This record gives sequence, C-alpha cells and structure tokens, in this order.
Amino acid sequence: MKITQYSAVFLAASMVATAGTASAAMSFEAPNGWEFSAGGYIPVFFVADDTDNASNEATITTGFNPASLNLGFTAPEQNGVTASGHFQLNNHVGVGGNNIDGLGSRVAKINLDGDFGTVSIGQGYGLFGTPAIGDRGSAMGVGVKSGQGSSLATLGRIGTGYFYADFHPRLSYFSNRSNGVQFAVTAVDPASVGDIESDTEVTTELPRFEARLDYAGEMMHVWTSGATQELDDVGANDDSATLTGIDVGGALDLGAGNLRANYSTTEGTGGVVFGNATVAQTVAEEGYDQWYVEGSYDFGIHTIGASYGEGEFDSAAEANELTMLFSRHRVTDALTFMIELQDYAASDVAPLASQGDYQAFIVGSQLNF
Repeated sequence: MKITQYSAVFLAASMVATAGTASAAMSFEAPNGWEFSAGGYIPVFFVADDTDNASNEATITTGFNPASLNLGFTAPEQNGVTASGHFQLNNHVGVGGNNIDGLGSRVAKINLDGDFGTVSIGQGYGLFGTPAIGDRGSAMGVGVKSGQGSSLATLGRIGTGYFYADFHPRLSYFSNRSNGVQFAVTAVDPASVGDIESDTEVTTELPRFEARLDYAGEMMHVWTSGATQELDDVGANDDSATLTGIDVGGALDLGAGNLRANYSTTEGTGGVVFGNATVAQTVAEEGYDQWYVEGSYDFGIHTIGASYGEGEFDSAAEANELTMLFSRHRVTDALTFMIELQDYAASDVAPLASQGDYQAFIVGSQLNF
C-alpha cells in the first residue's frame, strides 16, 4: 500500500466556494486500485464585541466553517466511469457542540465521473450562491457573529453579500470544464417553509431547481447562478408562491492582489437560506438584494484585506451592513493565524444579529490536515 499527499478542496465536487479551507489530504492506494483519502481542518476563534445598547460579549467559537473531517473512497475506473463516495463529519466549537447538537454530517454523496462530466447524488452543497461564498475574509473567518453561548455557526457574509447554498439532498450534473467554462444543474430536496396561512397546507410537487454557469481562467473567475421553487397552498386560501433567486459575481487575480464582488437578488426566500422569509414576505414574494466587494493583498506568508457588503428587504428603511478588515499569517503550511475587525449595522427588518449593531475584535487559528 502506498501513501501520497496532495491538495484538495473536499467539501463537494462543485464547491468552488471555500478555497481557504483546502486541506492537505492523505491518500492510501490499495493493490486492487481502490483509494481512500482523509483530510480536514479545525478552526477556533475568540470573539470580543462592543454591542450598542446591550451588554458586551466574549465567546469562543468555530466560525463560519465547523471543524470537519473529510473522507473519500474511490473505486478503480471501469467502463469509462470512476465512482467515488464522499463523507464529511462536522462539529462546532461552542455550547451545545454542533448546531444540530453533537456530531453532524453536512456531506454524504456519490460521484460518477467520466467523459460525460460528473453526476453527484446525495447530500451536499446546492448551486445557487456557491462561488460567492469563497470570499477571502469570512470564508475562513467569522463574518456576522452568533450570540454568546450559541452553538450555531457564524454567518460569514450570508445576508450581507450572498445567499447561502446550504447542504441538502440533491441530484446534480456538472459538465467537464471546456476552455474554462463549466455549467451545472441540480434538483434539490425543497425547503420546508411550513404553512403559508393557518389551517392550510403547503405542498411542493416538484423539487427546487438550481443552475450555475462559470468561467475560470488564470486571472479571472466569473459566475452566475439561479434557483426557483414553487409552493402550492392546497387549503382554502390561494397563497401559492414562487421562490426565486439569481446572482452574478467575479474575482480578479492581479499578481499578489485579488479583487472580488458579488450581487444577489431573491424573492420570497429572505436573504439567508430558502425558507428563511416570514410567511408575509413569502406570500408577497418580497425581494431581498445584497452585494459585497472585497480587496486583498498577499505579502508572502501574510495576507491583508478589507471588504464591505450589505443586504435589505424591499420594505426595509435600513440595510444589514458589514465592514471587515482581516489579516492572515501562515505560521506553517498547516497552521494559519487570523485577525478580524468588524463593524456591523442591523437592518430594521430581519436583522442578522439578534444583538443588533456591534463592533468586534476577533483572533483565531485554523489547522489544516
């Protein structure tokens, strides 16, 4: 049995999202051609905030990404098809352990790869919003924070820059990349949004459909993605609704510098994940617009950057706003030390942070393995 090492972004075949969480996985190849790989990362942060009109807080948390162990099993190619299984175990540092209490799993999927592209079945990331998640500030950091004592993940730039793809059971197809271009489509287990009105019942006869088109070159990455889901009220009230979303964004590498931006607009969904909007906002198919811009620069093993983003409902007088300054220092190839400074202003409609406006100082580290 031989052992090799390689770099991999292991969250999903389509997950161009979390570039900051790439890990140096270890793979074992058996004599019969089967390959097993394992890797992951453990992020831990200390967050101290100054909250307007409320008590200040200090907490220790995992951040936007939970601690994760990624496992992969790849069968030998047969009949032009390579079959592989991918499984991810997650745990949040915080009171209550995980956001679902205890050890959880975000990814459990089967990939079929060949000249036809990739078919992926099982639980994993959706397509709508995935490229935008890879901002250099919050994807490996914290972003909008959770409250003290929370076992929830932090929000990153969800609601202040991008709509979260989330992890759902889905059936996906990814084309092979040609001249930098790739397209993907997926049918996703639909969001559970409850009853539109009391004493009625909402059904989803069809899954949610999502699609993504992107181009990745040496210096530039541009993308667009979208999603749609129908909700049918089979009760007395005619309150059926259509949930929709579309985004567009890009990243530009200028040597040591990097620029990144994204714009997203949704209707009936809220600004976080599908099913996040209130009943009234869903029925009215109220819109939520959000965007962010980010710039960063690498000085060898150091990275510094700044970003600003905001998001708001159509009915809001004020937006959710997040300003971030961040620094990364690669202590070793496996260990990164991070500093994050934040200023968050809450919207008057559906604030992202329950404590309202705050300023935060954050230090943390991440071990990749």
